[in-house]
Amino acid sequence: MTDFAAGIDLLRQMDLTAGLSDVELGELAKIAHHTEFSAATVVFREGQNQSVIYWVVDGSITLETTGARLKPIVLLTVGTGEVLGWSALVGDSRMTAKASAVTNTRLIGFPADDLKKLCDENHELGYRVMNSIAENLSRRLHATRQFLVGAIEDSS
Repeated sequence: MTDFAAGIDLLRQMDLTAGLSDVELGELAKIAHHTEFSAATVVFREGQNQSVIYWVVDGSITLETTGARLKPIVLLTVGTGEVLGWSALVGDSRMTAKASAVTNTRLIGFPADDLKKLCDENHELGYRVMNSIAENLSRRLHATRQFLVGAIEDSS
């Protein structure tokens, strides 16, 4: 982030950082960068290698995948406080969906390798980051399940 103090203030407002000390927030701010995407801009594509994991500051992003008939299917929309591009941190770095900004959207990005290193060096911080990701993925899996159940019921 360009303004270190502003970066810490922004990070402090996120669920990701609840309970972290000012020193830990400072460590995160050192590797973080603020980025913005205009509405209708593709953030990343399904299958693309991605080395950055994002948290949504504000705005919304759709996640879509290509179905069996090669027709795009919008799985869900993520918004403020949610994680985006988690595969960069815990997967093989290939994105599992296409992400596109629905509205003008601000994100905080963390280079995955730098965040992994920071989490390895500070287990408390690592626990909070991974817990935040796990909570986000749990909500996302639930939403995807609801979507699939609705799609199955609609096709009956």
